[in-house]
Amino acid sequence: MNRRVGSDEPTMLMLSCCVPDAAGPPQRARAWQLLRLASQSHRVHLAAIADGPVSLAQWRSVAACAHRVVIEPVPTRCRWTDRCIRRFDIPADHWLALSRALIKPMSAWLNARSFDAVLCTHPGLWPRAAAVGADLSMCDLYALPSRVHRCRSQASGGVRRRWHERQMHLWEQAEQHVACTCRILIFAQDDDLHRFGAAGCNNRLVVPEAIDLAYFTQDVGEVDAPPRLVCHADLHGTGGRQSVEWFSRRIWPAIKQAVPDAQLDRSGGPHSRNPLAPLWAASVVAAPDAEPATARLPVLQAMALCRPVVAPEPAVRNLGTRHSEHLLLIRRTDQWVQHCVELLRSASARLQLAQGARDFVERHFSIEQTGRDLLGALRFGPPTETPMKRAA
Repeated sequence: MNRRVGSDEPTMLMLSCCVPDAAGPPQRARAWQLLRLASQSHRVHLAAIADGPVSLAQWRSVAACAHRVVIEPVPTRCRWTDRCIRRFDIPADHWLALSRALIKPMSAWLNARSFDAVLCTHPGLWPRAAAVGADLSMCDLYALPSRVHRCRSQASGGVRRRWHERQMHLWEQAEQHVACTCRILIFAQDDDLHRFGAAGCNNRLVVPEAIDLAYFTQDVGEVDAPPRLVCHADLHGTGGRQSVEWFSRRIWPAIKQAVPDAQLDRSGGPHSRNPLAPLWAASVVAAPDAEPATARLPVLQAMALCRPVVAPEPAVRNLGTRHSEHLLLIRRTDQWVQHCVELLRSASARLQLAQGARDFVERHFSIEQTGRDLLGALRFGPPTETPMKRAA
């Protein structure tokens, strides 16, 4: 996956709502997955919005993969508005629709050259991507804002619920517009395909989340005592934070009582430079989030790092994992303590489960495996007879 295309290769403009990062949170990891795939067939000009701290190593990895990179900060007014709104636990996605940060680099590049393809990682950036006028236009609907607002409206009441419902309808209209005007729609799950079945776009590819194995090196060695349990979830969303808090409050005290020398840690938060750092010192990883849309990638990340994982069965539904071979599945709440204690006490059980987890990710969820259909569309054009394709 490190092949650099030559100067005679077609060019692509990639607009990203975040800075791609192989070991970052789900949205950054998804952007990295698409960047790696696109760089195999196109010379990628990447314009990204800085959604948080960017380390030097992260910048170097992105620069080595793309032909040209521009990372722009969020406009000051949008940044302050976003900060104020998030005090009320409301996702401020209006700045994506504005996307003023990308106007300057786009104008410079469009005046200097034309692009054969354009790819955007969020429906809020589609108006900018559509203005490019490339023959091949693609939009990734990995994180659907309308789905986020739908969940928030169901869990809220009063004025907050009405606000979320209004935002949900606005984003549904925007997503349908993308589906009607885009050449290829990219999804991460089959569940989203039916929502856009009546749209004008007939080319829909399912590209599941993937792990860049070059950044998740194999390490099955034993972690030094005392045993450490790491709670891992997507802490950018409310669901992930609530699941971690629930585990710490309801499950951890019973585990601590059974294994007194055990310690509890959690993965890094939204502003952490390396959110996966605690996983390197983990003896066992608990992934308490049960929502497949937000729980799949954290589970796969821990498995790729050769860590024994305990997760709810709904979180890995349709992934093909098997209980006791790849990870331990939770079917009832009372099994959390049982499975975590079992792994914390048995080094042999941890070693066996860790190796099975790594083997599973290598076989089914590497970038090469999940991106085959997208690579085919990039190199030979979208399919004309088969509107729904599965990449894994």
